[in-house]
Amino acid sequence: MKFKAILQGFLLVAPIAFGASIIVSYLYGLLIHGVGVIDWEGGFRMGIILGIVIPVVQYYGKKN
Repeated sequence: MKFKAILQGFLLVAPIAFGASIIVSYLYGLLIHGVGVIDWEGGFRMGIILGIVIPVVQYYGKKN
């Protein structure tokens, strides 16, 4: 497995997933509860999980 390719995918996907997650959590809190609060913990968790899973799945999908 090419570690460099997966690391590059992580560095690309993780910030995008993090940004999308904090924007969605802010808008959800603002629209539903009337308080604009960002769920930082959920954003970091989503960024790390998707940053690992998506590049690995893409790498193995290209091999087959």
